[in-house]
Amino acid sequence: MLSYKCLLGIASLLPQAFALLRVPVGPNDGLERLVKKDAFETDTSVQTYIIPGTDFYFGSEHQKVFVSFDTGSYTSYVQDSSISKNGFNGNDSTSLISLHKDYSVDYADGTSFKGTWVADNVSFDNENTHTANLTFGLVDDAADSTNIFGLGYYPDSPDPTFIDTLFKQEIISKRVFSVYQDSLTKGEFTFGGIDTSKFSGDLTAIPVIDAQSWNVKLFDFYHGCETLTNGNSYPILIDTGSSTGLYLPEDVYNKLINKLEAKYESTLKGYIFDCLKAQSLTLDFGGIQIEIPTSSFVQGVSGTDYCTVNWRVSSQGSFQLGWTFFNNFYFVFDAENKEILIGEPIKNSSDESVVEITGDVPSSVQAASYSQTDIVSTNSIDYTSASTVSIFASSSSLGDYYNGPTG
Repeated sequence: MLSYKCLLGIASLLPQAFALLRVPVGPNDGLERLVKKDAFETDTSVQTYIIPGTDFYFGSEHQKVFVSFDTGSYTSYVQDSSISKNGFNGNDSTSLISLHKDYSVDYADGTSFKGTWVADNVSFDNENTHTANLTFGLVDDAADSTNIFGLGYYPDSPDPTFIDTLFKQEIISKRVFSVYQDSLTKGEFTFGGIDTSKFSGDLTAIPVIDAQSWNVKLFDFYHGCETLTNGNSYPILIDTGSSTGLYLPEDVYNKLINKLEAKYESTLKGYIFDCLKAQSLTLDFGGIQIEIPTSSFVQGVSGTDYCTVNWRVSSQGSFQLGWTFFNNFYFVFDAENKEILIGEPIKNSSDESVVEITGDVPSSVQAASYSQTDIVSTNSIDYTSASTVSIFASSSSLGDYYNGPTG
């Protein structure tokens, strides 16, 4: 059996008879990469994780470039080889066409990427089994070393999106893709299909509530058995491009800090608490509830009995679910029906049963509260500010995710 690295290299594409594309993703071994869209005050406040991606082959010379998939943005860019060793040398490609139009994208963390719009042939494996002519930004002014293929929801985008291009060039039959995380640094994206061996039970459909992003409605949010929202509901963005497990509205975040009896540690510039206080989190999507175990978000502080967490305050007043929580979900993003479908993942599954989507998504049912899309934000949430302490030396750092006893 081929190793994972070999499978990553050939992208494990299915035969041409299927109108779909299955792409295993993994870490970018051997190349320096910075995480996009996640800014932290210190490296010790939360571990910095790599967003998985895959190798694509660009231009007439099939130049190998590592790209990451981002459901939080709809635009795509690749860095010019003049500024990145993981870049694309457009000058060497006889098939590249400049569109003579400036490219620019700005992200919520203040980073930006600028260059020129181009079109070129891109192969999704080194055997050229599947090739598409894609439009993307060729960037020569970049805030970090990432190459991003945007998978965001934006049906009225003025520029061609990756999903639309796959559909229009008949590489997939429907504007649908699914995401399965095998581990923190590995997983697979199936464009135009689902893998029925990777989830159990039904896929529960919930409507997208935003015209330009994969935002759905979060009906409630629990720590253990206790709700933290006081009857409010919130948009939640499902974002493979974020390495932070969860962003929360400020009042919900502070309420959760109170429940943990956490204190702000000035050296770490993060909240610490007794590990025994942590309980699982539950996200209620109005017809399906997904529990996030503490092992997904609680981290020990090395050499101490304290823990900290992989979540942050949202500047948007909403929730955002990032890649490090994805192993608790099987997601299907359906741009045609304006839905996200959620299933219970079968973790560490080595089976394979890929189904092409040509009509409705198999095994799908509408959530019980499917039609209830209005957001309620009128109820106040009471909390007290956490005290500040200075306990650790400057060399303190985070350890592994915590798997010990909890509350």
